[in-house]
Amino acid sequence: MFATVEQGGNLLSVMRLFGEKPYCGYMVPNIRDEVGRSFWIDKFASWSDKYRTVAVAAIQKKIRPFRTNTNMRALSAG
Repeated sequence: MFATVEQGGNLLSVMRLFGEKPYCGYMVPNIRDEVGRSFWIDKFASWSDKYRTVAVAAIQKKIRPFRTNTNMRALSAG
């Protein structure tokens, strides 16, 4: 999540990072934080499609309140 904040994004950008390959391809090379960049290049890239589906679903579940509640969405978009 830090990767999106570092690039001027917010919590709503996180799902784009996990789910949209072009967005991920644009963001990852620009991540300055070495640990964050390493996660995307080494860990996330190595996940199988099946594992990625399960892991991203768990993240979506945690972020859902920020995406669906207008008050929470306002906080995460600022």
